[in-house]
Amino acid sequence: MSAKLARLALNPHSQNIEHIQQIVKTVLGRAGCISCGRMLRLEIEFLGDPPDELGKLPGVISVDTVGI
Repeated sequence: MSAKLARLALNPHSQNIEHIQQIVKTVLGRAGCISCGRMLRLEIEFLGDPPDELGKLPGVISVDTVGI
């Protein structure tokens, strides 16, 4: 399978550099072969805490909005 876009939201607890490196390697392995000349753009976005009213809901650890 060759991916066009991969977005992952990671649990902020118990992360370490080895864990992040393994995730990046796994995602890059789905982007196609190294020698095919495909461009790669790697974005890292740190999600913020949710607003108070949403943060009180069970399971809400972050909120990302576009256009509202």
